[in-house]
Amino acid sequence: MESWIIPTIAVIVAASGLWWKVTTSMATIADISQLRTELKDDIREIRQMLFAHIGSHSHINDSVKTSDS
Repeated sequence: MESWIIPTIAVIVAASGLWWKVTTSMATIADISQLRTELKDDIREIRQMLFAHIGSHSHINDSVKTSDS
């Protein structure tokens, strides 16, 4: 058997597998739009939680301001 046959078949199989993986896992524009919307919602929720947390520590900020004066 020729020594170039097995490496050539391996390259063809690898290239075919890569092509299949890329073409079947591509996201559509609708998928990306949905993910973007979900990400914006998550960021909005995190901001609200952060500001609520900071607001609950307002007494600490007031005591720091009065002790610095």
